[in-house]
Amino acid sequence: LDPLSVDWAKLDVNGVKRKVQEIEKLKSALVLKQLRTAIPFDSAIRDTMTLLLKGRDIDVLFKQEESILYKPVEEVSKQQIRRLSDIFIKGLATRFPFVSNFELSTSSSNVFEDLRKSRLIKEAPTDSLPAREQPILLDLLTLTYTPPVNMEKLIPNYVVTMYIHLFRVLLQLHVAINCLSDALIGLMRDANSYGRAVIITSLHRNVLDVTVNIADAVTHAMVVFETEMAKAGSIDEVLQLQKDVVHQIFRVRGVFVLSIVVML
Repeated sequence: LDPLSVDWAKLDVNGVKRKVQEIEKLKSALVLKQLRTAIPFDSAIRDTMTLLLKGRDIDVLFKQEESILYKPVEEVSKQQIRRLSDIFIKGLATRFPFVSNFELSTSSSNVFEDLRKSRLIKEAPTDSLPAREQPILLDLLTLTYTPPVNMEKLIPNYVVTMYIHLFRVLLQLHVAINCLSDALIGLMRDANSYGRAVIITSLHRNVLDVTVNIADAVTHAMVVFETEMAKAGSIDEVLQLQKDVVHQIFRVRGVFVLSIVVML
């Protein structure tokens, strides 16, 4: 039945309220349908998740001949960050066009402190985490999102900010695994370093476990998102589904073991 075809005079206050909500939901569903037809929302959210949740091509950042990632952040110029951003983003954007709305930048704090304050992780400590006296670029590297006008309501900045936390964790995972692997190779050559090798091996295993668990959580959350998106009936539902994705992923325990690694 048409929700507008009603005798409003016969409705009580609660009836009017329910009918208004019904009309608003119908209007939102129509707007959502029109938007998904008129603009490439589905591919845009796919591209966003590919960059931020899967960390696609993140290794490109570490393959430059003169990497600036390990330099003190105060010694790295904006031009250098922009050049690295162009290499990373432009290459990925050839396959995932919406990625072009992102660029590398720097945060004022490391990702574990930002995560702690975001309350996305229940196991996060209540006290501030220690920070390097002289942070390197990798500690503070992040992404800035500038949404197109036609997307700022459907893929809003506050949702993307949550996703960026995971991208930054993936950066730390990548470098932690590489550094711990290199350390193990070095310790294996020294017979007197058995005790330290045992500790590094255990830490390496923990980081690998977190990496695998996060990857599995991302895959599951994205499958659920795609299934639920097919049934979404309003813009509010779409926004809630986007938030649900990151909450599902950050249920993974052990993310804060990486805060130990990043201080090594």
